Amino acid sequence: MILLDAQKIDPVGIWKAVSIVFTGSFGVLGLLTRFKDKDDKITGWGWLSLAGIVISTVLGAGFQIRETNDDAHHSLELLTSIDKGLSPILGSSLKVEFEGNCMDKELAKFCAEVTVQQSRHPWWQKGVWPKDFPVAAGFDVGIFKESELVEAIEKHKEPDALVIFNGGTAAKDGSINKEMRVIGDSIRISFEVAPARMVENRAIKSINDLNGNVAVAEFGLGHAQIKPETLFIWNAIGEMSSCTSFKSAVEPGMEHPIDMCTLSKSVGH
Repeated sequence: MILLDAQKIDPVGIWKAVSIVFTGSFGVLGLLTRFKDKDDKITGWGWLSLAGIVISTVLGAGFQIRETNDDAHHSLELLTSIDKGLSPILGSSLKVEFEGNCMDKELAKFCAEVTVQQSRHPWWQKGVWPKDFPVAAGFDVGIFKESELVEAIEKHKEPDALVIFNGGTAAKDGSINKEMRVIGDSIRISFEVAPARMVENRAIKSINDLNGNVAVAEFGLGHAQIKPETLFIWNAIGEMSSCTSFKSAVEPGMEHPIDMCTLSKSVGH
């Protein structure tokens, strides 16, 4: 006895074959029986044969359309899989910029030092970095599904990230480029990491998987109020996901607001 694997059975293919058999059978029935009587009216057998042919033809056409749609869906899945393979998240670079107020007592001395250093450099040079900045300070960027993040906030629990990137100020291997700039009363702190360090990756396989999800960025420096401004993540072939408009969410019971934005595809930064 041959046992069929239920997972390999194609119901659409079976019904297509059945409809073809029925169409042929009803056609043969029409040939072997009297289709019309002596008054040139369609007989009962004729109606049965005609109805059978029409119904089986319609069903066959319907199954053919279903099969075509399934094939298109499978092709789209294949192309998506290939696209993910060509747009890997591994080895991607990340740039995130934060902004704080120089009136903040924990930032004031760094603002003063950066201002002095900037005055010694031509305007076109990059930003600077304070000598005494805490080496333990660093940033975290988490990517979340919006629905899961909202639910976690409402239930006052830790959300489950799709992927987490992080970086610190103490890297000595050249993998991180960090700088500060003072503009008016604001200090801007930026990090560019290549490759970005992923400490967790639950479901993100390519840069394109980031788009449409929510990014949450944090920078730890005591009680200083430092908020994210922009975020860019790109891979080796230049494909990029970014967001440039963070919004703060405050819920009852939260110790600090959450700064978040929605990632989308972009072409440069």
